Amino acid sequence: MNYIEFLDNSPVNKQLLLILIGVLMANLLDGMSLMMTSFAMPGMVREFNINSAHAGGIFSAATLGVALGALFLPLISDRMAVNLSLCG
Repeated sequence: MNYIEFLDNSPVNKQLLLILIGVLMANLLDGMSLMMTSFAMPGMVREFNINSAHAGGIFSAATLGVALGALFLPLISDRMAVNLSLCG
């Protein structure tokens, strides 16, 4: 049985709800970090005399961080789930 079958066949319990809430909070915070960068950028440009090329680099770094997190964090969370015996 793989973890998808395990989740499909499991009743909704407190542990699964906590996992769902954790995933939702991670997604919310991930989106908020990009939004906060975009809202703060005009003030940062004025305060630190950043030109548009450097401002673009800051946005690119934030987006790269999101992409790297999306690539590697699912692998880490799957390994943790197996180690915690959530997958049978």
